[in-house]
Amino acid sequence: MTDKIYISLIIILLGTTVIAQTPVPVGTISNGHWTVDGSPYWINGNQVIENLIIDPGVVVQFTGNYKFEINGVLEAEGFYSDSIYFQSRPDNTAGWKGMNFKSGAPLSSLAYCRIEDANDQGIKIDAGNVEIAHCRIINNIDDGFLLKNASIELKNCDISDNAVDGIVLDAGQITLRNSIVSANGTTGFNSTNNADQISLVNSVVADNQNSGIDCPNGIVSIKNTIVYNNTTQIISNAENTTVTFSNIEGVEVYPGAGNINSNPDFADSRTYTLSEFSPCIDAGDSAATDNDMYFPPSLGGPRNDIGAYGVADASGWYPPLYIIPQSVQFGGVRRDSSEIIAIEVRNYRNTGITGTDIFFENDQSDVFSADRENFYLPYLQSIPLSIVFTPNEVTQYSSNLTIQTFLNGDVSIPVYGEGIIPDIDLLVTELEFELVPVGELRMLALPIRNSGGDTLTVNLTLPQNSAFDIDRNSLTIPPGSTTDTVFVSFIPDSVKSYEDYLIILTNDPENHSLAVPLSGEGLGPLIRVDSDLLEFGSVHLLNDSSLSVNLSNIGNDALIIDSLILDPPESEHAVFTLIDSIISYPKNVEPDSFYVITIRFNPQNPDSYNGQLHVYSNDPLIPEYIIDLSGTGLGPEMDISPTHLDFGNIYIDEDSLQTFTLKNTGNDILSVDSLFLSRTDTVFNLENTPSSLPFTIGPRDSTNISVRFSPREPGATTVKIFIMSNDPFNREDSIALSGTGISEDKLPQIELSTLSLDFGNIYIDQDSLQIFTIKNTGNDTLSVDSLFISQSDNAFVLEDKPIPLPYYIESGDSLL
Repeated sequence: MTDKIYISLIIILLGTTVIAQTPVPVGTISNGHWTVDGSPYWINGNQVIENLIIDPGVVVQFTGNYKFEINGVLEAEGFYSDSIYFQSRPDNTAGWKGMNFKSGAPLSSLAYCRIEDANDQGIKIDAGNVEIAHCRIINNIDDGFLLKNASIELKNCDISDNAVDGIVLDAGQITLRNSIVSANGTTGFNSTNNADQISLVNSVVADNQNSGIDCPNGIVSIKNTIVYNNTTQIISNAENTTVTFSNIEGVEVYPGAGNINSNPDFADSRTYTLSEFSPCIDAGDSAATDNDMYFPPSLGGPRNDIGAYGVADASGWYPPLYIIPQSVQFGGVRRDSSEIIAIEVRNYRNTGITGTDIFFENDQSDVFSADRENFYLPYLQSIPLSIVFTPNEVTQYSSNLTIQTFLNGDVSIPVYGEGIIPDIDLLVTELEFELVPVGELRMLALPIRNSGGDTLTVNLTLPQNSAFDIDRNSLTIPPGSTTDTVFVSFIPDSVKSYEDYLIILTNDPENHSLAVPLSGEGLGPLIRVDSDLLEFGSVHLLNDSSLSVNLSNIGNDALIIDSLILDPPESEHAVFTLIDSIISYPKNVEPDSFYVITIRFNPQNPDSYNGQLHVYSNDPLIPEYIIDLSGTGLGPEMDISPTHLDFGNIYIDEDSLQTFTLKNTGNDILSVDSLFLSRTDTVFNLENTPSSLPFTIGPRDSTNISVRFSPREPGATTVKIFIMSNDPFNREDSIALSGTGISEDKLPQIELSTLSLDFGNIYIDQDSLQIFTIKNTGNDTLSVDSLFISQSDNAFVLEDKPIPLPYYIESGDSLL
C-alpha cells in the first residue's frame, strides 16, 4: 500500500522528454501557448501574463531571480502522468520570485503543477482568482503559499519542505481537502489578520518545525484531519475554533465531537498514508456523505478515514484509471510458450472514462499483448484485462503497459517476464596470470559451454580493475553442448598483486550470475618519493638552505635512474642547485632500497621562487617523475622617494618644509641604523625623525620624514642626507637637498632654460624648431628690452617674439 501511494505522489514530478529549448525574454505574454515541443521554456526576465496556456509536460525554468506575475488568465493544467514544472534552471543559484496572481485577475487554473526553488513565496495570490488542485508547492526558499484578500480551495495538494511557512494568510480564506502541509521550516499555517479563515477537511498537518496552525484571532474549522508531530499543534481562539473527528496531538483529547489523540501510525513518513493498524482508519465522520469510496487508498470499511486518504476526494492522489495490481510479474516462462495474468482496471474519476488505446512500450513490447484495444468505463466501475506473455528469446523482459485515455492522460504499470531453459557450464573456473612485466600483455582463454536444450545468452561485465579486460562482452551459444571462448587479457599497470572477478550474467534460470576469479602480479621497478614538494620556506638573502628527498624503489626489479635535471637549469646565478652533482648516471637502485638527493636553495632577491626536479628512470609507468621546488628569499629592500628635495627660493628668516618617504619594498624588517646630514652647520634640519636609532620599517611599509629649509643669508645651499640600513644590497643611500635664500629687496633675476641650442644636421630647404625659456626667478618684474640674433643671414629666425618690446615678466613667471 505504501509503495503505491508513494508512486502516486511522485509521479507528478515526471515530465515529458526534453526535445527543445525556448528562451523567453522579459515582457508581457498575451495569447501565449507553451507546448511540449518548445519545452523547456527558459525565463530570461520578469514576465507579466495576460493570457497563457501551458500544456501538460512543459518545464518552465527561470534563469535568474525574475517575477512571474499573472494579471490575466493562466491555464496550466497537466495530467497525473504529465506534470508541469515551475523551477530554477540547474545553473541558477539565485532562485526566482515565484508565481504572483495579482488583484483583479480573471479565473486562472493550476493542476498537476510543481512549484519549487522560489526565493519568495512559491505562489502568492493577491486578491486574484485561481483554482488549484493536484499541485506540489515544495522546497521554496521562503513561504510555500501566500493568500491575501482572497478565498481559495486546494484539493490533493502537497505544501511541504518550504524554508519558512507552508501557508501564510493575510485577510484570506482557505479550504484544504485531501491535502498535506508538512515539514516546513516554521509553521504549517500562519495567520496574520483577524479576517483569516482556515478550513481543513481530510488533510494532514505534520512535522512542521514550529506550530502546525497559528491562527490566534481568525476562524479555524478542522474535520477528519490529522495535526501531529509539530512543535505546537494549534494556536487559536477557542471561541472561533471548531474541531471534529480529528486526531490532534496533545496532553488531552482536543475538545470536539469524535476527536482522538493517538499516534496516527503512518505507513510512510513522507506521503502520510496510514498503516493497516492506524487508529485513524474508520474514525472520521460517520455521515454517509463522508464515506470512503476508493480502496485503495482508503482502508478498512466505508466509514471515513481520518487523514488525507479518506472520503471521495482521496481518488485525486491516484491516476484516473487505477490498475490492480500496480505491476505484473510473469516470472520465468519457457521460450515460445505463453502465460496469461488477469488484471483489473478501475475508474477513479467521477465521470466516465474512455480508453482509446492499450499498448506496451520499449523494444520488448512484441512479447506482451492485451485482450482489449479500447473501452468505456463508467464511474467507480472496473473491467478485467488479460495480459499475455510469449517470450521469443531466452532473456529477461520488461515493458510498460500503457493505457491512453480520452481527456484523462496516460496510465502505466511495469510488466516483467523471462524466457528460460539453457544451462551454462564453465570449463575453467579460475584464471591465474602469475608474473607479468608492467605494461606487457598476457591473454588466457575462458571456454563456456551450453549444456542446455535452448540458446544460451551470456553477458560479461568488465572487471572493476582496469588491468583486466575481455575481447567481447556477450556470447550467444546454441544448444547441444556447444562451446565458445572468451579471451581475458591482463596488462598490469603497477608492481603489485591483482585480484578481481569476471562477472557472467546469463539467461540460465538456475545460474543467472557467475563469478570467475582473476589474479596476477605486475613485475618491474616502481619509483616513489617521500615528498612531491620540497618547500624551503623563507631563507635570508645571501644565505642558503638544503633539503633532501628519498627516491625509493618499491618495485620488484632494479630501478635505473638515468638523469636528474633541474628546471630552471643550473647556472652561475641559479637559486636551486644539486649538491650531489658529481655522482654519475645511470644509477641503479635495488628493490626495497632508496637514493638520497639533496637540493640547495640560495635566494638572490626578496621574491618567491619555484622550480622542478625532473627524475628520468626506467619506471615503465612514470619514466619522468617531477618534484616541485619552492622557496622565498627573505630580506629588506630600501627605497627612497624622491631622491632630491629642491626648496627653490626662500626669503631670509622664512622657512619651507618638504617630505621624503623611506619605503621597505622587501619582505623582511628594514632597520635604519643612521640618518644624518652631510653637514651640521647648514640651514637644513630633519624633523619628525624617529626618537631613537636604529628604527625599523615593516615589510611593504613606509615612513615619512620632513626636512625644513630656513635660510639665514642670501645664496644657494646644497647638502645630503645619508641613510644607512640593513638592506644587504644597498646599505648606504643619500638624498640631495638644495635651496636658495633671497632677501626681501625687490630685484628681478633672469634665468635661461639653456645656454645653447644645437640643431644638428638639417637638410637644405628643410627646417627645425627648438624652444628655450626665459624665467624671472627674482622678486621684482623683469623687463626684456631687446631680443635679437647676432647674425642676419636669415638661417636662424626667432618665432613667437613678443611685440612690442620691452616685454615684462612678473616674478616667478616665464616666457617661451
